[in-house]
Amino acid sequence: MGSWVAWPKELVIMSPMKKPEKRRKKKVVQEDDLSEDEFSLQSLAASLPNSLRMLCMWGEVGFKDGKAITIQIEAEVFGRARKTFILGQDVRRIATMRELTGNCIVIYQRYLYDVLSQYKMLDMVAFIDPAMIGAIGCGKGQERSQHIKERLISANPGQIFMLPYNSDAISMYNAHKGRKGRSSPLWKNLSGVPPQPSSKECGYFIMRYMRDIIEDKDFSFVNKWERRSNHIYTQVDIDEMRNEWARFVVNRYV
Repeated sequence: MGSWVAWPKELVIMSPMKKPEKRRKKKVVQEDDLSEDEFSLQSLAASLPNSLRMLCMWGEVGFKDGKAITIQIEAEVFGRARKTFILGQDVRRIATMRELTGNCIVIYQRYLYDVLSQYKMLDMVAFIDPAMIGAIGCGKGQERSQHIKERLISANPGQIFMLPYNSDAISMYNAHKGRKGRSSPLWKNLSGVPPQPSSKECGYFIMRYMRDIIEDKDFSFVNKWERRSNHIYTQVDIDEMRNEWARFVVNRYV
């Protein structure tokens, strides 16, 4: 066992039978590995909500040869100016309900910033850039913590910050005055996001969840959404949010 022993050739009996041919394993193509050519934006358009259909129709030409939409995110949104991009694959993903890229979530946060402005709630709710606090590609834990600190240091008393940081939760930071007038943190981990049917809807559910929190202007969500409930998101709920995302992109950047 575990070793080799020399064996005389005359004691080896060769079988006249042919070895059976090995069956070639079919390559399993993952849905996210499909090339962009697998989904023509124009072919997807017919079954989509209006704004998303318009974006797909435009994108059939607009995203050719690797072209992208460049989006400048103002410093007021995340506490620092940054750029992001919309690629053809981003639109294909949201059009086919595949797993979203971080770009899509950031762009929806930019849309929600305008909603907060319209509701005159900018001093009540703010965002932290998920690209700076994710576990992958965002540096060591100390660097991520430093970015959160820099974002929160200028918080208004009572202002809530949204930190979408993983597949099924949003963490809420509430800046309130503690002793001697100093700002101290009050954290709420809102794990009440409605359960999703699989692991690929997390981006859509988090985006819709942020929207529901902002629409709940009396902020009763802190108690309502803190724990799991029987509330569910239907496809109609998700489609409404997908169409908002597309309408924002079309009206502002296309």
